[in-house]
Amino acid sequence: MLPGAKTGAGSETSSLTLMNGVLLSLVACLSPRLADAASDVAAYHAGDTIVVVANAYVPVTLSEAWAVLNDYDHHARFILDLKSSQVISQPGKPLRVAQTKISRFGPFRFSVESTWEIEMTPCETVTARSVGGNIGEVEVVTRLYASGGSTRISYHAYSKLRTLLPTRFLVGMVESDMEQRLQGLSDEMLRRRTLPSAAVSTPAPAC
Repeated sequence: MLPGAKTGAGSETSSLTLMNGVLLSLVACLSPRLADAASDVAAYHAGDTIVVVANAYVPVTLSEAWAVLNDYDHHARFILDLKSSQVISQPGKPLRVAQTKISRFGPFRFSVESTWEIEMTPCETVTARSVGGNIGEVEVVTRLYASGGSTRISYHAYSKLRTLLPTRFLVGMVESDMEQRLQGLSDEMLRRRTLPSAAVSTPAPAC
């Protein structure tokens, strides 16, 4: 045995401490969003309406956050279960986006089609209203706030879904959908921050 080597409980404790340190380092490297972004989502039903209130805190500029939020043609690349997303309106007309996604409820999956009409105040607010598809009546208001070098993204969503299931059973599904959306958007904001400007599909505007 080498001089100064530890034995027994002391050695086990040292090994566990070292292992924990290595694991924490690996998690930080593989999942930077755990340290770099945070979010909270709460959903509840009021009568036949599901209300979602959510916030994401992402260490990117207002311009970087806005560019990702409004890159609708590429949303399906980084938002889980969103299968397609495409701007379908003509230039000069109100902005409309068609999307298809898979929503999950326990062991069941639902194919959801939606068309959204979108109004925006650049770098401040996006209001999206469902105007087509099988999703039902949905309005989502997104607001952006600059906060100490980061951006807070605030969501308020109101949904009357077109389904035979009782509204109270759908709260968890809607909450999960919002969590996936926030995670996908936050991860993409952080990813683009590391890219050269020429490699970004939608350049960040001046906010």
